[in-house]
Amino acid sequence: MGLALISKLKKSLKEDKAYETNLSPIKLNFSISNLPYDRLIEKNGKFKIIGRKNGLYLYLLNPENPKLDEYKASQLKRYAVEYLVNSDINLSYSSESIDYISKFISERYSADSFLSYIIAHDTVGYGPISILLEDSKDIEEILVNGPNSNISIYHVNYGYCETNLKFNGEDEFRFTMNKILSETMNELNEDSPVVDTQLKDGSRIHVQIKPYSQSGATASIRLNGSKSIGLRKLLEFRTITKESIAYLWMGLEVGCNIIISGSPSSGKTTLLTAISALMPRYERIITIEEDVNELKFYSNFINSVNLKSKSKQGLTLKDQVINSLHLRPDRLIIGEIRGPEAHDIFFGANTGIPFITTMHSEADENSLIARLESKPMSVERRLIQSLDIAIFMEHKYDNKRRLSKLVEYNWLSKSETIWDKELPEVTLNTIINDSALNQSILPNSKVIKRYAALHGMSTKEAVEEFLHRLKFLEAIPRDLEFSDYIERYVEIK
Repeated sequence: MGLALISKLKKSLKEDKAYETNLSPIKLNFSISNLPYDRLIEKNGKFKIIGRKNGLYLYLLNPENPKLDEYKASQLKRYAVEYLVNSDINLSYSSESIDYISKFISERYSADSFLSYIIAHDTVGYGPISILLEDSKDIEEILVNGPNSNISIYHVNYGYCETNLKFNGEDEFRFTMNKILSETMNELNEDSPVVDTQLKDGSRIHVQIKPYSQSGATASIRLNGSKSIGLRKLLEFRTITKESIAYLWMGLEVGCNIIISGSPSSGKTTLLTAISALMPRYERIITIEEDVNELKFYSNFINSVNLKSKSKQGLTLKDQVINSLHLRPDRLIIGEIRGPEAHDIFFGANTGIPFITTMHSEADENSLIARLESKPMSVERRLIQSLDIAIFMEHKYDNKRRLSKLVEYNWLSKSETIWDKELPEVTLNTIINDSALNQSILPNSKVIKRYAALHGMSTKEAVEEFLHRLKFLEAIPRDLEFSDYIERYVEIK
């Protein structure tokens, strides 16, 4: 705790006249329910555990004695609020602010540590949301399904967990959400019943109230936007293998056009961000996203631009893709495609500007092409023929993500399809299947052949280059950034 806050605390403990015992209490914005569990999975600090019952994981606050003395809690909250109003302290939400108010309540009113902790979060924090934010390294998403429903989270290790925290009503929900949104200059109200924006720490928040939310209050706070998970972590999580990295490293160098496909929360954007470490640093990179900034790598490049689209202002993702083509990019990186912008991305690829993007889809390699051709993307087959690689991410039952499949598209030339109608328009090379590399197919790989042609070497020499890179990746020191190690490759080689 800072010296200024310590000084304030000591001073406040000596002054008694600012507090009156007849002040009316202020209700807490949230409550803690009793959720029994059969098995303890993990202890998390002083007040929290992960439990399990009937296959459901539970995130529980103070599970042994969750019931609060509501009147005492409300009275203490009044004292805390009055103190903040009457003093010149302007405590914004932070762990330091929570500690400060918690200590003030505990020492001034002899409250137990848990009750003081709750009061602190409900006054200078965001109530149940800030309690959950304390574990942001393990929590990817906070979900509110209704104003009187228990809040849920998405845990890194356990997937969806029900908590024993819930708001005390729609008004309390709206008050807390507007407190969070205050830093973004947005407000949740009748004139603006839907808010989708990004917080300063990179988290994404989406909130709805009536009439669009039938329950009266719905929210999703996605915390992973502020986290950057690199290739080293993905290797540790077994999301990706060294063979996949070596292949993609060569594929990016030769300008392959890549789509990363998968279901929601399968790790598409995480992989896209991570493999930026493999891209040449001298390239002019242009990234394009919607309002929320989830791509965290563009600052690693010496010549990069990040563009955003804001549909409310009439500047769509399609508009920004078109604009980017005038900025002389060496590579386009688009956070996600799902509409008419796909057509312009493929148009750019056909003029020599490679792209890498993500797409929500659990389709296979053939269905992916059909979806690109269908509305609202409506990409003509002649443009789709610039697609080189599709990566398929899988979200497994045990909450693990992995690169399960990687396929090359080898399109026949126009003359070949005219003269021989029996030939298929495209042949597929499945380089990785069920996360395993098919090394025997490497000599026929588009990436290997393109790399050989670019560097004036034989296909055999290009395969040897792949194996050399694989060996290089196996020797990466733990104390060195992945991107820095990649940059050393030419020197070490």
